[in-house]
Amino acid sequence: MKTILVATDYSKAANNALHYAANLAAVFGAKIELFNAFKISTHALNGLASSASIDHMNDQKRKQLEDLANQTASNYHLTVTAICEMGNAEDLMVNHINHTSPDLVVLGMESNVLAYEWFGNTTTALIKALNVPILVVPNEVPYESIDRIVFAYDPKFVNGSNEFLALKEITNQYNAKLEVFHVNTAKNKQVVSGHNVETVLEDVSYVYHEVEGENIPESIAQEVVNFGADLLVMVPHKPSFFESLTIASTTRKFALRSRIPLLILPN
Repeated sequence: MKTILVATDYSKAANNALHYAANLAAVFGAKIELFNAFKISTHALNGLASSASIDHMNDQKRKQLEDLANQTASNYHLTVTAICEMGNAEDLMVNHINHTSPDLVVLGMESNVLAYEWFGNTTTALIKALNVPILVVPNEVPYESIDRIVFAYDPKFVNGSNEFLALKEITNQYNAKLEVFHVNTAKNKQVVSGHNVETVLEDVSYVYHEVEGENIPESIAQEVVNFGADLLVMVPHKPSFFESLTIASTTRKFALRSRIPLLILPN
């Protein structure tokens, strides 16, 4: 892992995600790209502000990001570059990531990954649009060594192109205990997988745990607690899966005592 992109809007959640990403980068010896997109106010764009004023606002935004990048570089002894652009955050970030292909994108989130409303609109859109690993860090979750990982695995949606490099690198770098967790429902019992876990994780140590049940989100949430996981890993194979997590967490009001980051692997 060489490059980690961290999106920031200077919120508490974003600052916490940056702290987490910086510690992760220090472990890997990776560099950080600190990304911020901003918009000029409507009245300014409508000509109520001079071009000099707009240029001044642009300079202020860029200096704010550069100051944060320099502070992060100094505090964590890392190489940190600032990328500040004007416009729609989602579009600009997708365009930048598609052109630079960082090894990991880190986003902050205001709530628990399996509680409240799950994801905001921007995060959800990025998950759908990007083909790189995304680490979502809930607000106020401090960085801790990643010792135990739960990979919520569904063999139906794994194929030969899945390398899961980010998962393998994190597992090996931290010497973490990896559990591959599969919920076998009545609906998928008859499905034969074209690629099994032995194939996709052949060069990493793991344990396999399978349970039977009908509520996949609830089973995953419970396993995170039972295993004492520091990181949850998922593959977003179809929108309905993530929608089911959102619905389940809202109606059943998941309240995990263990708040952990979520690593989303591209499929």
